[in-house]
Amino acid sequence: MEQTIEKKGHPKGLYFLFFTEMWERFSYYGMRAIFILFMTKVLLLKDADASEIYGSYTGLVYLTPLLGGYLCDKFLGNRRSIIIGGLLMAIGQFCMFLSASAGADGGMAIMWLGLLLSLLVTDFLNRIFLLWLVNCIQRETDGLTVLLLFFTWVLI
Repeated sequence: MEQTIEKKGHPKGLYFLFFTEMWERFSYYGMRAIFILFMTKVLLLKDADASEIYGSYTGLVYLTPLLGGYLCDKFLGNRRSIIIGGLLMAIGQFCMFLSASAGADGGMAIMWLGLLLSLLVTDFLNRIFLLWLVNCIQRETDGLTVLLLFFTWVLI
Protein backbone atom coordinates (compact mmCIF):
# COMPACT_ATOMS: atom_id res chain seq x y z
CA MET A 1 0.00 0.00 0.00
CA GLU A 2 1.04 3.47 -0.72
CA GLN A 3 1.17 5.90 2.19
CA THR A 4 0.99 9.62 1.81
CA ILE A 5 3.12 11.71 4.09
CA GLU A 6 1.65 15.06 4.94
CA LYS A 7 4.25 17.81 5.06
CA LYS A 8 3.99 20.15 7.98
CA GLY A 9 5.73 23.42 8.49
CA HIS A 10 6.91 26.03 6.10
CA PRO A 11 8.39 25.31 2.68
CA LYS A 12 12.14 24.93 2.44
CA GLY A 13 13.99 28.21 2.16
CA LEU A 14 11.12 30.38 3.36
CA TYR A 15 12.98 31.80 6.34
CA PHE A 16 16.04 32.77 4.33
CA LEU A 17 13.91 34.29 1.60
CA PHE A 18 11.66 36.10 4.06
CA PHE A 19 14.52 37.79 5.90
CA THR A 20 16.26 38.72 2.66
CA GLU A 21 13.06 40.24 1.33
CA MET A 22 12.38 41.99 4.64
CA TRP A 23 15.77 43.68 4.68
CA GLU A 24 15.46 44.63 1.01
CA ARG A 25 12.11 46.31 1.76
CA PHE A 26 13.49 47.99 4.87
CA SER A 27 16.46 49.25 2.86
CA TYR A 28 14.38 50.53 -0.06
CA TYR A 29 11.48 52.16 1.78
CA GLY A 30 13.65 53.45 4.60
CA MET A 31 15.95 55.15 2.13
CA ARG A 32 13.02 56.56 0.13
CA ALA A 33 11.53 58.12 3.25
CA ILE A 34 14.54 60.37 3.88
CA PHE A 35 16.13 60.58 0.43
CA ILE A 36 15.05 64.09 -0.61
CA LEU A 37 15.84 65.44 2.84
CA PHE A 38 19.28 63.82 2.61
CA MET A 39 19.98 65.33 -0.81
CA THR A 40 18.85 68.83 0.13
CA LYS A 41 20.36 69.07 3.62
CA VAL A 42 23.52 66.96 3.37
CA LEU A 43 24.48 67.08 -0.30
CA LEU A 44 23.12 70.65 -0.63
CA LEU A 45 21.16 70.07 -3.83
CA LYS A 46 18.32 72.34 -4.89
CA ASP A 47 14.80 71.06 -4.24
CA ALA A 48 14.10 70.70 -7.97
CA ASP A 49 17.27 68.68 -8.59
CA ALA A 50 16.60 66.42 -5.60
CA SER A 51 13.02 65.80 -6.75
CA GLU A 52 14.22 64.97 -10.26
CA ILE A 53 16.73 62.42 -8.95
CA TYR A 54 14.13 60.93 -6.62
CA GLY A 55 11.54 60.61 -9.38
CA SER A 56 14.02 59.05 -11.79
CA TYR A 57 15.19 56.57 -9.18
CA THR A 58 11.63 55.58 -8.26
CA GLY A 59 10.72 55.11 -11.94
CA LEU A 60 13.78 52.97 -12.60
CA VAL A 61 12.96 50.75 -9.62
CA TYR A 62 9.82 49.66 -11.46
CA LEU A 63 11.45 49.42 -14.89
CA THR A 64 14.73 47.64 -14.23
CA PRO A 65 13.42 44.31 -12.81
CA LEU A 66 13.16 43.22 -16.44
CA LEU A 67 16.95 43.33 -16.68
CA GLY A 68 17.39 41.71 -13.27
CA GLY A 69 15.00 38.90 -14.16
CA TYR A 70 16.90 38.21 -17.37
CA LEU A 71 20.25 38.11 -15.55
CA CYS A 72 18.90 35.81 -12.85
CA ASP A 73 17.22 33.43 -15.26
CA LYS A 74 20.00 33.16 -17.83
CA PHE A 75 23.20 33.44 -15.83
CA LEU A 76 22.95 33.41 -12.03
CA GLY A 77 20.12 31.23 -10.75
CA ASN A 78 18.06 31.74 -7.61
CA ARG A 79 20.58 30.92 -4.90
CA ARG A 80 23.42 33.00 -6.32
CA SER A 81 21.05 35.88 -7.04
CA ILE A 82 19.89 35.99 -3.42
CA ILE A 83 23.46 36.00 -2.13
CA ILE A 84 24.64 38.58 -4.66
CA GLY A 85 21.54 40.69 -4.01
CA GLY A 86 22.18 40.68 -0.27
CA LEU A 87 25.81 41.69 -0.75
CA LEU A 88 24.88 44.44 -3.21
CA MET A 89 22.26 45.73 -0.77
CA ALA A 90 24.83 45.99 2.01
CA ILE A 91 27.40 47.66 -0.24
CA GLY A 92 24.79 50.08 -1.64
CA GLN A 93 23.68 51.15 1.83
CA PHE A 94 27.31 51.54 2.88
CA CYS A 95 27.90 53.78 -0.17
CA MET A 96 24.92 55.92 0.83
CA PHE A 97 26.42 56.21 4.31
CA LEU A 98 29.80 57.18 2.85
CA SER A 99 28.19 59.81 0.64
CA ALA A 100 26.71 61.37 3.78
CA SER A 101 30.13 61.34 5.41
CA ALA A 102 31.73 62.97 2.37
CA GLY A 103 29.04 65.67 2.32
CA ALA A 104 28.55 68.08 -0.55
CA ASP A 105 32.21 67.97 -1.60
CA GLY A 106 32.51 64.42 -2.91
CA GLY A 107 29.32 62.71 -1.89
CA MET A 108 27.46 62.86 -5.21
CA ALA A 109 29.54 60.22 -7.00
CA ILE A 110 29.31 57.85 -4.04
CA MET A 111 25.55 58.48 -3.81
CA TRP A 112 25.12 57.54 -7.49
CA LEU A 113 27.02 54.29 -6.90
CA GLY A 114 24.79 53.50 -3.92
CA LEU A 115 21.65 54.19 -5.97
CA LEU A 116 22.86 51.96 -8.80
CA LEU A 117 23.54 49.10 -6.41
CA SER A 118 20.12 49.60 -4.80
CA LEU A 119 18.49 49.33 -8.23
CA LEU A 120 20.30 46.07 -8.92
CA VAL A 121 19.17 44.65 -5.57
CA THR A 122 15.55 45.46 -6.33
CA ASP A 123 15.94 43.70 -9.68
CA PHE A 124 17.39 40.51 -8.25
CA LEU A 125 15.38 40.03 -5.10
CA ASN A 126 11.88 40.97 -6.26
CA ARG A 127 12.10 38.65 -9.23
CA ILE A 128 13.35 35.77 -7.11
CA PHE A 129 10.63 36.19 -4.50
CA LEU A 130 7.93 36.07 -7.15
CA LEU A 131 9.48 33.05 -8.85
CA TRP A 132 9.74 31.19 -5.56
CA LEU A 133 6.12 31.96 -4.79
CA VAL A 134 4.92 30.72 -8.17
CA ASN A 135 6.90 27.49 -7.73
CA CYS A 136 5.41 27.03 -4.27
CA ILE A 137 1.88 27.50 -5.61
CA GLN A 138 2.45 24.98 -8.40
CA ARG A 139 3.54 22.35 -5.88
CA GLU A 140 0.92 22.86 -3.20
CA THR A 141 -2.06 25.05 -2.53
CA ASP A 142 -2.66 25.61 1.15
CA GLY A 143 -3.45 28.50 3.44
CA LEU A 144 0.18 29.54 3.78
CA THR A 145 0.64 29.73 0.03
CA VAL A 146 -2.47 31.80 -0.43
CA LEU A 147 -1.35 34.11 2.37
CA LEU A 148 2.07 34.52 0.76
CA LEU A 149 0.47 35.22 -2.60
CA PHE A 150 -1.67 37.95 -1.04
CA PHE A 151 1.40 39.36 0.73
CA THR A 152 3.29 39.49 -2.57
CA TRP A 153 0.51 41.18 -4.49
CA VAL A 154 0.06 43.80 -1.80
CA LEU A 155 3.72 44.68 -1.30
CA ILE A 156 5.27 44.20 -4.71
